[in-house]
Amino acid sequence: MTTCDGERFLPGQLRTIDDQTRPVDEIVIFDDASTDGTWAILSEFASTRPHVRLSRQSSRTGLFTNVQQALAGVTGDVVVLADQDDEWLPDKVAQIESAFADPGVTLWFSDATLIDEQGMSLDRTAWQAVRFDESARVALCEHGRIERLLHGQTVSGATMAVRAALLEVALPMPAATRDPEAGFLHDGWLAVLAAVAGRTVAIERPLTRYRQHATQTTHMHQTALANERRSGQRRTVRVREEQLRADAARTGLVADRCRSTPLERLGRPAAVAELIALERFVRARVTPSRARRIPLVMTAVARGDYRRFARGLRTALYDLSR
Repeated sequence: MTTCDGERFLPGQLRTIDDQTRPVDEIVIFDDASTDGTWAILSEFASTRPHVRLSRQSSRTGLFTNVQQALAGVTGDVVVLADQDDEWLPDKVAQIESAFADPGVTLWFSDATLIDEQGMSLDRTAWQAVRFDESARVALCEHGRIERLLHGQTVSGATMAVRAALLEVALPMPAATRDPEAGFLHDGWLAVLAAVAGRTVAIERPLTRYRQHATQTTHMHQTALANERRSGQRRTVRVREEQLRADAARTGLVADRCRSTPLERLGRPAAVAELIALERFVRARVTPSRARRIPLVMTAVARGDYRRFARGLRTALYDLSR
């Protein structure tokens, strides 16, 4: 867990972590130089719990650095990420332990109930907010398709766990994951690398009460409302181009890390090969010069990439025409 000026909701989250039916083995918390009562709350909590390890930044470092140092400080076999302002259901850790009993599992996440500042349900879940439906779950978990994880926000750190061995691959995180606007923060980075390295388990049952409020980094409820406003509307060329460039940037980041990692640390060589092929495809699509893009598109059509990664001929015609 990382904290920063979280005194309002932190006691409740600590209580739900403390009350798990399967107690956690260690709690690692890095505080980013909080100026409210956060450090006092953490110190009191840790004073009677020897398995809690606290660290405090001497000055504000930001989410990127604080999360990276917290991840580097864990010693367990499975890392469960936690936000400072949510609530866990009592059997969340038990469910995680059961999933990771399978040595091939590297990524676990569940749905979450979205709640407001008062803890009242917003009548939607995190999966509804990002439109992660059953077909997307099957593609990711049963067929190992990782494209969804490269296409924006899917897995929130508040709902996920990864095998700790993955951190040897994921750390240090690329500087580009500092930017919330890129839609690829530390949680997205960890999720896609974990999905490449092994098997993913996604639990439809909400096991976290995911609080939405004005000061958090990401806003699932706002994502849901934006999706509703866009529903049924034709995307503009500008929006399509922005999404393509973002997809290409994220795919490139992950592909570069996989290329520099010994394959034995990535348990799915076929997934790595698929990732490299996807990177080649999206780079062709974002080639700015139409004269250079046309032969690349034709080659991708001949390879079957447009059937494999997009909507077939329809997408190819779009790329040839723009």
